[in-house]
Amino acid sequence: MVKTATAAIIDAETEASARPKPKAVAKVKTPASEVASSWLATIERLAPHVGIEGVRELMAMRRQEQDRQAEQEFNAAMSTAQAALIPVTRNQKNKQTGSSYADLAAIAEMAMPIIHKHGFGTSASEFRSDKPDHVGVALEVMHRSGHSKRYEFHVPSDGTGLKGNPNKTATHAYASTLNYGERYAKCRVFGIATKDDDGNAASATNEVVTDVQVGQIKSLIVETNSDIAKFCAYFKIEAIVDLPAKRFDEAVGLLDGKRRAQI
Repeated sequence: MVKTATAAIIDAETEASARPKPKAVAKVKTPASEVASSWLATIERLAPHVGIEGVRELMAMRRQEQDRQAEQEFNAAMSTAQAALIPVTRNQKNKQTGSSYADLAAIAEMAMPIIHKHGFGTSASEFRSDKPDHVGVALEVMHRSGHSKRYEFHVPSDGTGLKGNPNKTATHAYASTLNYGERYAKCRVFGIATKDDDGNAASATNEVVTDVQVGQIKSLIVETNSDIAKFCAYFKIEAIVDLPAKRFDEAVGLLDGKRRAQI
């Protein structure tokens, strides 16, 4: 009689429970190679009773268990890595806004060794964004456990100024957008904070304004003929999309006050 894989496992566990219990000893984590060998031995032992479909079911159960364990290791390592990361010094200056930022080189030097130490690797790529005038930047995060996760970000194109006038060559704008997207993605995913040379840190995990709020601010800036560089310098940000959400009302209030004064 051919049994299902689940029934065969239950029978095997019942048989094992009936055997004399060994003397209790301290638990030691079993190496992955030994776990795999144990599973293969179990499948080999049960194969005559479950048939080919049962073997396939057992293999699927094994894969599900491996995936679950790998995801648990990924999440645990992510938590530990984030706790170990220290703020990265902003080593570059945005000439247009007067604000400072940490470039990819600074992140690679200060943050990535810690991220790699905890078993992570990253790979950035581009995808087609469904948002107008945006570039899709994806960050694939792989862990040595075998689990990986893909994070996607829609980054506003950096090819024009506030009023729509080109301010870069097409190649420069494309590279600038991808570069910013990769920096932003790594900081958001791993919670990397940045700091000025004086040690004043700003957490990368702070919530920033939404796309709708960015549109509202841009409209007010155009309506009041304000200087975007001065706006960003005032709020100490590199671009409007970096404005902390908690300062959105303040920004709108300042611009709306200027608009009313012009009426």
